[in-house]
Amino acid sequence: MNKDFVLNTKNNNKIRITSYGYENLRLAPCLIFVHGFKGFKDWGFWPYSGNYFAERGFFVLTFNFSHNGVGDSLTEFTELDKFAENTFSLELEELNEVIDAYLNNFFGKIDNQKIGLIGHSRGGGDVLIVSSRRNEINAVVLWASVANFNRYSARQANEWRKNGFFEVLNSRTNQMMRLNVSLLEDIEKNNS
Repeated sequence: MNKDFVLNTKNNNKIRITSYGYENLRLAPCLIFVHGFKGFKDWGFWPYSGNYFAERGFFVLTFNFSHNGVGDSLTEFTELDKFAENTFSLELEELNEVIDAYLNNFFGKIDNQKIGLIGHSRGGGDVLIVSSRRNEINAVVLWASVANFNRYSARQANEWRKNGFFEVLNSRTNQMMRLNVSLLEDIEKNNS
């Protein structure tokens, strides 16, 4: 059985979450799926993967970062202003909030606190950072993960700063998706 939730973050943002295998919640290990850049919980293989692992006895959580650009429609980029304001720091904060929500029984009573994180693309980078800082994480899986968040050339960074934004084409929707300079500043501030 699938069940949807909305988690209000400490910054008053909404994280939309779908659980798979809700009947497994109390006793099963939890798998948390983390989407990548221009990804979302209802895109591509995520629903199939959620069902696959739920049928094999896991409790699975898929979620949308609050600033991934997908709003109430769940399948379309209708919040491009939020997408533009997203940062890696915000994503790490929100992944931690989803983990905390699970451990604090937000989804219902749990007796098994084992957690595995599965991250795709940019979500893989988020997973690596969060799992390196949290002892509660028992397993990590990366699917086509990024190796580095700072993937922009010096020329691109200079243009980004000069314009105040950087645009990327979503080849699936043909939308130009803006990234504000706040993302570049977040990368540079935390680049170590």
